[in-house]
Amino acid sequence: MEDVKVKCRKCGRTEASSNFTLDPVYKMVVCSTCIKERKKSEQQQKEPPKEQPQKAPPKNVPPGWDADDEYLEKKNREQVPVPGAAPRPDGKISCKKCKYAFRYDAVNDKPKVCPYCGTLVKGRRF
Repeated sequence: MEDVKVKCRKCGRTEASSNFTLDPVYKMVVCSTCIKERKKSEQQQKEPPKEQPQKAPPKNVPPGWDADDEYLEKKNREQVPVPGAAPRPDGKISCKKCKYAFRYDAVNDKPKVCPYCGTLVKGRRF
């Protein structure tokens, strides 16, 4: 006895009904070709990306210098003074508008506004 030909709701191909499967990802009955294509694309996504060539370190760094050292140097750099804010000995700055004292991270430029009144920290209004 021959199978009934059915049209796939996903791709529109016509196949025998015995080649259709209920797929949990598509949440419907799809043809075997759609399932193969889905599994192939999932496998390609799981494969690790091809290794990218590492950037050469700048010429004026000592041997053994790596990303960790660069991060530590960035963190240990002297705090950049914030224009328009008065730095205090405890590492906080005061808002010129409301006089609220808060910590400001100059390396990451956060927070961008005063947490109390919303005045820009590094803007024209602060």
